Amino acid sequence: MEGFWTLPENYHSNELNKNQLVYQIMIKQPNFVTPAVFDQVLNLAKPKINSELFSQLSLETKQEKTVGMILHVGSFDDEPASFAKLAQFLDEQGYKRTSKAHKEIYLSDFRKVIEDKRKTILRVSITKK
Repeated sequence: MEGFWTLPENYHSNELNKNQLVYQIMIKQPNFVTPAVFDQVLNLAKPKINSELFSQLSLETKQEKTVGMILHVGSFDDEPASFAKLAQFLDEQGYKRTSKAHKEIYLSDFRKVIEDKRKTILRVSITKK
């Protein structure tokens, strides 16, 4: 499972307010899942999905360019320390982030793995300085 996280365009606070986060949760699909296959599966699953949530399901292709990433181990609340390490590394290598947005790739099931053992890849879009 992956999550794409960002802040609203008009967000100007230096402190993170998690209630302001805008996100999209995704599950990577194999290449054989075409729009036709996706529609067929949606029709089969429709009786099992809350109607309010059903309208939010879609099949999209996300294109990423050059990225920087770091493995974060621990609580989601401790991610700023990993982002700081990543920022320092990118700066030393002559790169900078291109936006506030980032992707999280969840390697651990947060329902089954204790908080301080969770593994998440944090990925940001970058460009040469």
